[in-house]
Amino acid sequence: MGGESGLPLDLEMAVLPQEVKDLIRQGIHQGEYVTLKECRLIYDGREEILNVSTSPFSDGAGEELGVIAVISDITQIKKLEEQLLVSQRLAAIGEMVAGVAHQIRNPLAIMKVSAEILRDNFGKEPLKNAEQYKELTRLLVSEIDSLNYIIQNFLDFARPLQINRAKCSIEDIVRSALSLLPLDKYPGVAVKVDIDSGIPLRNLDKDLMEQVVRNLVQNALEASEEGVVLIKVGSSDETLKISISDQGCGMDQETLRNIFNPFFTMKNKGTGLGLSIVHRIVQEHNGSIYVDSTPGTGSTFTVVLQDLT
Repeated sequence: MGGESGLPLDLEMAVLPQEVKDLIRQGIHQGEYVTLKECRLIYDGREEILNVSTSPFSDGAGEELGVIAVISDITQIKKLEEQLLVSQRLAAIGEMVAGVAHQIRNPLAIMKVSAEILRDNFGKEPLKNAEQYKELTRLLVSEIDSLNYIIQNFLDFARPLQINRAKCSIEDIVRSALSLLPLDKYPGVAVKVDIDSGIPLRNLDKDLMEQVVRNLVQNALEASEEGVVLIKVGSSDETLKISISDQGCGMDQETLRNIFNPFFTMKNKGTGLGLSIVHRIVQEHNGSIYVDSTPGTGSTFTVVLQDLT
C-alpha cells in the first residue's frame, strides 16, 4: 500500500531528505533516473552532503519491480575538497600580490628617474634639450598607460563576474571577436574559421565569450611567426566545443602546468592575467578549458561548454 505521496509506506516514513525521496519517486512514476546526484541537507544542525544514484530494479523477465537507490555520504570528501580549493586560492592570491608588485615596480622606477631628470635639468637649458625632454615626457605617459593597463587587468581579475546570459549565435561571437583584433599586424599568419552549420543559439554572455575568443586568438597570433591559426567550432545537443590552434613555438610541460596561473606570462610585455580571466569566464559558463601543446609544433586551446540550451 502506498501513502499520499505515491511512495511505499516504509519508504515514505524513512528518515530521508525530501529531495532524495523526490528522486526515488521520479524513478518509480516517471522512469527517470539519476547518477551521482549531489544533495545537500541540514541534519542535527550540520550540513550533510549525499550522492544519490537510482536505477530500475527488474525481475528475470525484464519487468520493472521498483527502483534501486544508492546513497553515499560524501560530506567529508566535499569538505576536504573545499579546504583544498581555499588553500589554492590563497596561494594564487600570494602569487598575484608578488606579480602586481613586480609589474608595477618597473614602470614606477622608469617614471621616477624620468621625473628626476626633468626636475633637475629643465630649468637650465630647456630649449637646447627640448628633444630629450620631449622623449622623457613621452616615456612618462607610456609608462602611466602601462600602469593603467596592469591595474585594469587586475580589477578585471579580482572583481566578481556578472554573467548576463542570453540566446546568441556562436558564429556572431567569433566574427565579432575577430573584427576587434589587429590582424594586419600579422601578415604571415592566416586566420581560418571552421564552424559547423546549424548550431542553435546558445545561452551565453556574448561580451564575455567574445573576450575569451579574442584573447585566445590574440595569443595564437603572437605565438605564430607564420602559418595558420584555426578556429574550429562544433556542437552536440548539450555541448559546445571551441578550439583555437596555432602553428607556433608550442609550450613545454612546465609552462603548461602554470599557463592559467595569475601573472604567469611568456611575453616580454603583458600582465599574465589574460588566460586567468579566460579560465574564470569559462568556469562561470559551466565549462572547461584544456591545452594541448608540444614544443615546436604549436598549441591548441579547447573550450567545452555544457548545458547551454
